[in-house]
Parts: sequence; C-alpha cells; structure tokens
Amino acid sequence: MKRNTIILIVVALVALWYLFGRDNAATNDNSTDDTDTQTANDDEHGKGWKRDSAKFDQTEIFIPLDPNSPKNQLPQAVSLRQYAPAPQNQGEQGSCTGWASSYAARTILASVSQGIDPNNTAFSPSYTFNQEHGDGCNGAIMYDVLEMLKKSGTLPMADFPYNPRTCSRQPNSAERQQAKNHRILGFNRLTNGQDFNINMAAMKQNIAKGAPVLIGMPVGGSIEKLMQAGNQGLWNPSQRDYSGLEEFRGGNYDGSGLGGHAMCVIGYDDKKFGGAVEIQNSWGKEFGENGFFWMKYDDFKSFCMEAYGLFPMASAKADPNKEFQVSLGLPINKSDSYLTFRNKTGLTFETTRIFPLGTKFKVEITNTTPCYAYVIGQETDGSSYTLFPYTAKHSPYIGIVGTRIFPEKSSLQLDNIGNKDVIAILLSKEALDIEGIKNTVSQNRSGTYEAKVRQALGNKLIATQNLTFTTDQMINVSAGKTDKSVIAIVMEINKK
Repeated sequence: MKRNTIILIVVALVALWYLFGRDNAATNDNSTDDTDTQTANDDEHGKGWKRDSAKFDQTEIFIPLDPNSPKNQLPQAVSLRQYAPAPQNQGEQGSCTGWASSYAARTILASVSQGIDPNNTAFSPSYTFNQEHGDGCNGAIMYDVLEMLKKSGTLPMADFPYNPRTCSRQPNSAERQQAKNHRILGFNRLTNGQDFNINMAAMKQNIAKGAPVLIGMPVGGSIEKLMQAGNQGLWNPSQRDYSGLEEFRGGNYDGSGLGGHAMCVIGYDDKKFGGAVEIQNSWGKEFGENGFFWMKYDDFKSFCMEAYGLFPMASAKADPNKEFQVSLGLPINKSDSYLTFRNKTGLTFETTRIFPLGTKFKVEITNTTPCYAYVIGQETDGSSYTLFPYTAKHSPYIGIVGTRIFPEKSSLQLDNIGNKDVIAILLSKEALDIEGIKNTVSQNRSGTYEAKVRQALGNKLIATQNLTFTTDQMINVSAGKTDKSVIAIVMEINKK
C-alpha cells in the first residue's frame, strides 16, 4: 500500500512538472537569449512583399505640396480607420500585397469617395495577388500589383473570396470585365526626389486628402510582441531588428531574420508617441490595436523601403458642373512679393512693370481640381525647353490638390539676354505628350508664343471665351463647362 502511494505521488509530480515546469524551463531558456529573435511563431504570419528597386525606381515621383505655404497647413493628426475594412488574417500565404492594395487601400478609396461602409464593399486580395504572385504563392512585387489595379481593376471580396490554402483561381472573362469598374486612377512613389528616402511630408499630404499609402518594409523580430495581450499597439524595433535591417538592405534576406511585408498606412499623429504613423496589417485582429499598429516617424523612415501614394478618387457628392479652377503666380525669392501681371491679349499675360535683371523667382500653381501640370519656356533662339516635369521620372499629375512651387530646390532667374522672358503653363484634365508639344512649338518659327502653343494643343485647348480671368498677386483662371481639356496661360516677363 505504501509502495502504491509512493508511485502515485511520483506520477503526480511528473504530471505537474510536465504541465508547469516544462513551460517555466522554456521561459527560462528564452530569458538567456534575445526575445526579439525571429521565432517559429513569426513564420506563421504570412508576408510576401518582394523588393524590386528597379521597378520602384521607374515609378513616377510625386510632387508634394509646398510645405512652407500657409495655404497647405496640415492637421496634426489624420486617420482613415473609419474608412478601412476590418483587418483580417492572410494566414501563411504570401499575399500581403493583395491585402494591402486591393483589400485595404482600394476599399478605403471607395469608402472615402462614395461614403459607403467599407465592410460592405471590401475588395478581394486574391483577385490581384492570384494573377501576380510568384512561385508557390510566396509573394509579389508591389509595382506589378498596382499596375494591374490601374489597368485591370479588382473585384469585391464577395465576388472573389480569399482562400488561404491556394492562389490558383483565375478570373473568367466576365469577372475580368466587371473588375474594370474598380480600377484605380494611378499611383506615384513618395520619395525625396530621385533617391529612395521616403518623403514624410508627401505621405502625410496624401493621407490628409483621403488617399492611403502602400508600403513595403522588412518586419519580424520584436514586432511579434504586438501579438501579446496588453501591448500599446506600437512597434519599437529593437537593436537586433536594426541589425537585421542592415542585412536586409544589403540583400542578405535569409540572414536578416526579417521578411518583406506589404501594408497600408492609414493615418498619422504628430503627438502620439512623439509622432507616429498608423498602419493596417493583415495578421488578424489579435495583432496590435485590433489589427492596426503604430510606428514612430524615425523608425518608419528607417524601415520603409517603398511607399506608393494612390490617386484619390472623385467624391460621389462632387458637383459634375464644378468649374476647372487654377491660380498661377511667380513669387519673388526671399520676399512676400510676386511678379504681377495684366492680361495683354487672349491667353497672354505680361508683367505690369519691368523687373531688374537677376531677379530670382519660382512658379506657383494652386489647383482645386485634380489635373496634370506642365511648364515650358522659350529660349532666345525661339526654341522651347521643359521646366516641369523636371525629368521623365517626375509625375505631372497633381491629384493631391493645393499649392505647389516649381522648381522645388532651385529658382528661375531673369538673365541679361533680351528684354523679355516667356513661359507657358499648361493645366490639363488628361495626360499630355509634353515632349511632342514642346517640339511642335519649337519647330514653329513664326507668330507669337501663344499662337505656337495654340497650334500645338489643337482641339484640346479650352477656348478663351470659355475662360474667366481675374488678377491680383496671382492669375486666377476658371473654365466653364466644356468638352475641351487644357487651360494654357502664356506669361511674358519684361526685364531690363
């Protein structure tokens, strides 16, 4: 009897150790190591952003609003969370690009523009991902997914459900036709000029206008803490994460302990955590704040390698008869003054006085309607040159409306050749072949600059009688209802 009692006690002790002691031992083992290492748990979270610097580089660069203009003051905090569909879990499939672009961003655009419940109109991550994924459903290139959204569109989740076990389903011809109704207008990359450093001002400007931002970044390590109860919803990357980041940037993806992941930035707050961005993830509601999380500005700038702004969509409440309005001016450097103009004839404006040689100035454009902007100028030999877009990589589309300054980092200057400088500003509802227009103007050696511009634009030009002008510091132009698409203003600057 005593022997049986002893055996029972031993069995009970072994059982207790198995239930509690083993877990404690595992905890103690982990405590001797860095808890930010990538774990098997981390591998359960699907990622799938495939970094492609060449394709990111070929994406047109967004031209931000002038951050120094009082006309462009941004709120201290903006969140599009109310327009976002409820975060879901992509599972182990590498479909994050589909979740970030079609499910999150495209749904937000629809909800913002149409005022509809995002959960009733959420778009399918599978529609885009299934057509753009790599081998074995292991990921996709963000640029390719966005190009597809622009050219082919997507479908609602209800019409093309997500299946975490396969990415083999392809749309039929009827579904492809239906998807075209849900295309995006376009996208830019949000970087500082031609480098890959993320332009935070540009990103905040997009979000403030209701346009979400798609990002690609390496994640892992300490981000797993956001799966734990009681987390603040803030990812504070550890030193080990930063070491992994350097490996990842250098191309050592396997050795970095991090994985490429696409997500959607839906907000920012200049005060929260000292300044942070709000991000929607695709790892379920158990992650972070019900599927969302925050990153401090400095950490975000360090980790984010790709950022794309999606063109905002017209509001369903917008007046279809709203006039096409723009204001144009030439602010003088280091001054509150502008070169002032009066209407000379037709589409041509001349300065109200003669300005001294060496005067430095910029071009200012304020738009209230999304449009494309181009600036060309006349050389002394009668040929023309392009002032904007600066290069073929810079986007002429100014869909985030407001005030912009050209050039951003330099100035125009009245030189000592001749007594007049001439530029033309073209604002169009559709993209123009500016190189072709510039060459046509250059080849025309007779007539005024306005006449050359008129001839080059042909029947796209909005007639003078459909335009209303007022002048103060700026030339304010309003176009009445017309099927034409281009406002052209020629500015003659008298100098001596």
